[in-house]
Amino acid sequence: MHKGKIKYLTVGLSTLERFTNAVEVMATSGKTLRERLIAAHLSFHPILPDDMPDKETRRLYEELVREFTQYEPVASGGRVQATIGRVSGQKRKYLARLIVEIWRHLAYHALSHQGG
Repeated sequence: MHKGKIKYLTVGLSTLERFTNAVEVMATSGKTLRERLIAAHLSFHPILPDDMPDKETRRLYEELVREFTQYEPVASGGRVQATIGRVSGQKRKYLARLIVEIWRHLAYHALSHQGG
């Protein structure tokens, strides 16, 4: 039982740290929203849906991944670059808000499970 809990906490902290980095990139970079979203994606990209602590956060993350990879790659870029380059400004704002929402879920979960 303790081994699973320790493994989960390690995964959970890594996931929270990655989304914290993504939020920081979006909030502090002077680049365009397009460039900030691509950089934010690099922060959380290795995360899998199973790394999320609950069903709702997993659903939000799966939606985020779908939204970031809608279009096939063009030229030398990948799916994320192709998608972020083609979606509207409104959609980019939505993606930024979705990243923040997932971060909030992760932070809440980490705080509510502190001290075990």
